[in-house]
Amino acid sequence: MSRTARVPEAYVPAVYLQTQHPESWIDRKRKRPQQSLRVPHKLPNFGPLLGEQAVFGFVWTEPKPITKAIEDSRKILELQDNWDDEGAKAYKKETWDRAVEVVRRSCEEMWENFVTTMPAPRILAGPDGTIDLHWKTAKFELLVNIPEDPTDPITYYGDDYGMNTAKGTIDPNRPSHILLCWLNEHK
Repeated sequence: MSRTARVPEAYVPAVYLQTQHPESWIDRKRKRPQQSLRVPHKLPNFGPLLGEQAVFGFVWTEPKPITKAIEDSRKILELQDNWDDEGAKAYKKETWDRAVEVVRRSCEEMWENFVTTMPAPRILAGPDGTIDLHWKTAKFELLVNIPEDPTDPITYYGDDYGMNTAKGTIDPNRPSHILLCWLNEHK
């Protein structure tokens, strides 16, 4: 019995042209370099039609739920000082950018390490200018706090409602295999 592999929405087929620089791949539709070309296969009869060597492969694209969560969270940047009438600080774009980078990096690393996509978090205003990434499902809850100060560690707390809880800190400059394992195990 043969099985057909299903390509997750995170990877979509695309035709690429190899330019004079082999390390530079250009997406014909967007006319910009793509850094994460996947599984390239040469199509020998296609190249002459385009005047260049054509390559077919899978390119990373952000899953729609992740993109929506990121776009919805932009409203955090509109909050002014004292937005809660209790002295809350406004949120810095740099903090939001780091939170978005953690989400995007985790999403891509989830695919690369576990060949699966992760659920989209809620990206929320946290205390004292921090930003929270919050995953909550029927199976688990995971809260990741991105600090305002980029030198401070990222903190997290996870609970699977019975068997396991986890909390700790993460180096903001390194990928977090702890978070990836937690998201993969409890999705």
